[in-house]
Amino acid sequence: MDDNNPQKDTKLCPNCFTENKTSVDFCIKCGRPLGDFVNYDPIKRIWSQGWMYRKSLSEPSSPIVFYGIWALFGLPLIAMLFLLPKVPQVTIPAIIIYGMVLYKVSKNYKRKKER
Repeated sequence: MDDNNPQKDTKLCPNCFTENKTSVDFCIKCGRPLGDFVNYDPIKRIWSQGWMYRKSLSEPSSPIVFYGIWALFGLPLIAMLFLLPKVPQVTIPAIIIYGMVLYKVSKNYKRKKER
């Protein structure tokens, strides 16, 4: 067997098909988690979950992603809107951020349906 085989030292990203070194835990091009143990390290787990949210905001999403993001962000947004008179200064930035996330995901989902 040839020990200098370049295929042995790289792994392919399933999202963008970029070759990455086997020692990296995230793709160098798109940031997708690659390692089997990425979710065990707390910092890498945060980065891994952030990648999922970034992907859902940047690309046209499937119906399950669309409804999942609406469940994660829409229900708390509605609750914050009803609680706004009670906790005004804390909820305003969250309402803006949640609203922006829902707008972006809805726009991407609509764009996918139009294709």
